[in-house]
Amino acid sequence: MIISDEGITDLSTGYRIGTVLWNDVTKIKVMDDLENLNYKYVVLVVKNPNQYIMQEPTAIKKRSLMLKLHQYGSPICFSIRALDCSFKELYAVITSRYQAIRGVNAVIVSD
Repeated sequence: MIISDEGITDLSTGYRIGTVLWNDVTKIKVMDDLENLNYKYVVLVVKNPNQYIMQEPTAIKKRSLMLKLHQYGSPICFSIRALDCSFKELYAVITSRYQAIRGVNAVIVSD
């Protein structure tokens, strides 16, 4: 996962959605993984979720992203499954970079 001033490029999930631009993110929220309650997701709610879904060339992965949109409100969901960090660390680095770029009015919803 690459977190920059531009946005987040996820290399950990196997989806090919490209870089999620901070300007496209309208809200960040935390949600339980409905398939495995031992995990949580950092969910990036984006202005045009279908734009990111359509960047995935594989039909089955595209369908999976559409299900995430339906279940979580966005196809952009990050967990720590393939990362070497805690959920708290992942959440902190994503939200701090988002607030630094978008300012104090950035919408972050936590549980």
